[in-house]
Amino acid sequence: MTERWITGLIKINSLDIGYKKNIVSRNINLEIGTGISLFFGKNGTGKTTFFRTLTGIMLPLNGNIYYDGDKLRDGSIVKDDISILTHKSGLYSNLTIRENLDYWKSFYRNNLSTITEALLREFDLNNITDRVVRTLSKGQTQKLAIIRSLIPNVKYIFLDEPLNGLDVKSKIKFSEILYELKKNKTILISTHGFSDFDIENSNKFIFYNQTIEPYGKVVSEIWGDSIYIEITMGNKIPQEVLKEFNIDEIGECTYSCSFESKVMKDKFYNKINGLDIISVKTTENQLKSILSD
Repeated sequence: MTERWITGLIKINSLDIGYKKNIVSRNINLEIGTGISLFFGKNGTGKTTFFRTLTGIMLPLNGNIYYDGDKLRDGSIVKDDISILTHKSGLYSNLTIRENLDYWKSFYRNNLSTITEALLREFDLNNITDRVVRTLSKGQTQKLAIIRSLIPNVKYIFLDEPLNGLDVKSKIKFSEILYELKKNKTILISTHGFSDFDIENSNKFIFYNQTIEPYGKVVSEIWGDSIYIEITMGNKIPQEVLKEFNIDEIGECTYSCSFESKVMKDKFYNKINGLDIISVKTTENQLKSILSD
């Protein structure tokens, strides 16, 4: 096994992406390694364009992309290294589930995983493999598209908005499957749903200010190293508590505060225990506004 296969590193230098002279995101500089990397951004920020550029479907407007030190050139890649799920399923509507999967497998004859049947069972498609795709529901079609993207035994997997059309049960099952696969693969996922995945166990990036930044950098830029909270109460917080924690009253029974540590934040919550808390916006709640359409 070569070092190139082991590392699974994508390095991006000074990348501009878009269409002709229309730059969607600019000056992207990232290193993406083995495991799951989540890319958050509202519609129109360039998530799909970014994935299409990384996989060689589109040419970059500027900059370079490297797969384990090998430069991506002229929009071409070694297809056996990459699998991608796009917005359009790419499935053949007049073929059955099984025929669609067999056709996709033909492109990866020497590089297939052994999990096809297990995935069909996990997504409750194992008993309807003779169904023609055009007769499937939207959710079933999305499940099939996901299975198709996961059966090649490749190092790099790109999943563009994979949860579209899935019910809650299927979303949970999909997340469980991904976390099993992440140990030896580089998996990139785009989404505008901030709570769609267990982000604490993933690398996180945000489309922000017309580029892509690490989650932690965006948080630090907006709030520094502190934990920011905006809280609305049904009654007023006692003055001694406001003074102790240096809390600002920014509206009628609405307060903002920053804590230097989780310990201080928990201490504050203990102080107001028993009071009527209507709503709380934390750092991640605030980031949702960046991602909302």
